[in-house]
Amino acid sequence: MTPLDLNNSHSDVLPHDVYRHVFQMIFEEVEEAHKHKTVQQIINRILMMLEENLFLNMGRVLLPDNTDNFLRIRYSHGLSTEKRFITYTVNEGITGFIYHTGQAMYIDDLDTNSMYIGRLVNPMDLPYSKPAFSGVPIFNPLNDVIGVLCVNHGYRNRMEVKTTLGILEQTAQIIGELLATQHELSRSA
Repeated sequence: MTPLDLNNSHSDVLPHDVYRHVFQMIFEEVEEAHKHKTVQQIINRILMMLEENLFLNMGRVLLPDNTDNFLRIRYSHGLSTEKRFITYTVNEGITGFIYHTGQAMYIDDLDTNSMYIGRLVNPMDLPYSKPAFSGVPIFNPLNDVIGVLCVNHGYRNRMEVKTTLGILEQTAQIIGELLATQHELSRSA
């Protein structure tokens, strides 16, 4: 996976300095992880930064349960307590498709997409005139899909789609590394 080029001009979306600042904050958060915070605290903080700085809302990380039959929300920001317990089968809806295929997805209008099942978010409840969804797979160091990172947001133009997915892919890479480190530490304990 190629790192997001923050010097590549997407200035019609947000200034590249904003992206650089957000990733600098994320990297600082990850560095602090080894000192004071749990992986859960770090991932939840990363999701909060995506919302507060880039308007990528209701960020969530879904991971398979112990049976590998269901995806469960393990980390989130901006979801009600009851929504955090929603599950999907591994091939259900857009999230299941991303997990099953390992392909990123950008849905520019949830109201018209047949794959969107609306279990977590009713598009009518979102504050956007045209609610959109973006999701990317999370890979482990062996390049196996281990989860999905998803957000909701307002519709963006095509240039912004590439930027949004690039940001999410970079963020998913960081989350995948955090989860792999956590897994290794739990195995050695």
